[in-house]
Amino acid sequence: MTYIRSPQTASEQSYFAPIRSMLAKINAIVLILALSSVVKLNYVALYPGPTRDAEKLTKVDARTYSSEGSFNLTTVRLLDRPTIAEAINAAWDRESSVHPRRLFYPEDLSDTQIHQRQAAQMDQSQDAAALAALSLLGLTPCGGVVEIRSVEETAPSFQFLRAGDVVISVDGTRTMTLEELNKAVRRHPIGETMTLGVCREGAPTEFTFATTSSPSAPSKSAIGVTLGWVALPFSVKIDASEIGGPSAGLIFALAIYDLLVPEDLTGGKTIAGTGAITPEGIVEIVGGVPHKVEGAEAIKAEIFLAPISEVGEARAALESDMQVIGVRTLAEAVEVLRKLG
Repeated sequence: MTYIRSPQTASEQSYFAPIRSMLAKINAIVLILALSSVVKLNYVALYPGPTRDAEKLTKVDARTYSSEGSFNLTTVRLLDRPTIAEAINAAWDRESSVHPRRLFYPEDLSDTQIHQRQAAQMDQSQDAAALAALSLLGLTPCGGVVEIRSVEETAPSFQFLRAGDVVISVDGTRTMTLEELNKAVRRHPIGETMTLGVCREGAPTEFTFATTSSPSAPSKSAIGVTLGWVALPFSVKIDASEIGGPSAGLIFALAIYDLLVPEDLTGGKTIAGTGAITPEGIVEIVGGVPHKVEGAEAIKAEIFLAPISEVGEARAALESDMQVIGVRTLAEAVEVLRKLG
């Protein structure tokens, strides 16, 4: 038998309308929730990461000394391309934050290339930390870190300079960075004489010669040399395992320095911090400072060291009486810690 359903009356339509509306909303919510757990966003979510005792990660092939306190590197745990649900949770969580991915990763690099770059940055950071610490301790030639690798035969400097010379001054002014050297050289017009101080076989000496034109920028002056970093006098190895990026440089440099001096630079304190470092000992800015402060507070650190320009951001994230100190160089950090005792 076939039944034909009669059309709904107006009263029936009125009765079922709210139910249909409610079901539609439920379906929409279910769909949104389903999508929110699957669809990934072109953002990153940042969280406080683990801290590590830098001295326990560092092995120096020389006599070392123990300390009562510790130098702790701080990290940020990064969730790449979070789902909608993960991004919402991170945005609401006081200890996390969400940022456009382009601020952290170049859009033209693959995930593999990004991982390789972070690993390379960590390796470079470790080398820079070792050079900075050993230079400050006077364990590199005359304290210098920039070494001449080769000299162009056609350059006026060829009869004076040789591979292995370590640059220590320009025109009588102490010069420790590649940037300082380039600026000092380019202050001289092409063909004008200048004086370069180098360390040769452990002794400082000076040579005066004319500048030449730069092969890559013919209108700018140069001295006709290729440069690199000096070789370390002994092995310094750091096991950073899964940690990537350059931001542990300052803490690694302090840890290496502290291992090599009889005094206890920590003063028995739990010290944490962040900051990239150059081989010349210059502290450079990093990211994720508020999350690193939270990580430092979690281990009850008494002092947090940060690049001078990021001190305000670090102090704004404080929820304890931890002392935040800004530093510009490794030498400044060492001096501050000595004064704190």
